[in-house]
Amino acid sequence: MARSTTLATKGLAASMVLGFGLVLSACGGSSDTVEKGDPATGSSEKGGPATGSSEKGDPATGSSEKGGPATGSSEKGDPATGSSEKGDSDKAQGKILESGFGQDGQYVYPVTLVENTSDHAGQTVIVSWNFLDSAGEIVKSQSQTNSFNFTGQTTAVTTLVDVGKGVEVTSIEPTLLIKDEGLFEETEVDFGTAKATVKKGEYGGWTVAFPVKNPTSEPLESPSIGIVCRDAQGKINGAGFTFPDLVPPNGEITADSDVTVSGTPHSCKAYIAGPVF
Repeated sequence: MARSTTLATKGLAASMVLGFGLVLSACGGSSDTVEKGDPATGSSEKGGPATGSSEKGDPATGSSEKGGPATGSSEKGDPATGSSEKGDSDKAQGKILESGFGQDGQYVYPVTLVENTSDHAGQTVIVSWNFLDSAGEIVKSQSQTNSFNFTGQTTAVTTLVDVGKGVEVTSIEPTLLIKDEGLFEETEVDFGTAKATVKKGEYGGWTVAFPVKNPTSEPLESPSIGIVCRDAQGKINGAGFTFPDLVPPNGEITADSDVTVSGTPHSCKAYIAGPVF
């Protein structure tokens, strides 16, 4: 039975991608928790509008680190307020740490770092984004579904979005919904993060490579890996995603992926989670 439902919201969103299905409704009796996150605005290292980034403390933040827990169904408080207390059903089970995006032509890769602040795992994690132009108009909305595998996990929720030719995105508005309905299993294994090697792609763009380790005695099939890239100032300016087929028991592989970046990626990190399904 569902223990609680957590909603961290700003803006609306529509469809999901990569075949993860529709947003499910909350089970009866669960209370909602609302957390508002600020938009991640474009601020590339060259000053251009195409680089997505989010930091705490200013209007360009996608962070939810400051302030107290946002409990109840519609409590506002500080726009960057996060809810990080674990426990009963009126407390948030997760929060948005940071959001940003990269854009290359008509393709945008949003990414939102979400922390599991509860005392358990297995929850469904849904992030949706509004994509805004320089006039503040919504040009696209998209959603993506992940899950929490272990307590204390920070997962990178990301996906590729086609905003159309000639459209320049200057900010994104993330919405976080966490549903505790027991659809996913707890792995109790922290697969960690990995520093990625970044290089120019053979046909342009950027590619990354990084190690993926499996510390368990069972094969690890299709781990969900979100990749976060940052500029020289430490702001998120790109992202990527990959599903390696198999990591052998007590073994290691090298995974690689393309990343969509605004400007130049100074560094990239892979957030390695368990299989989504």
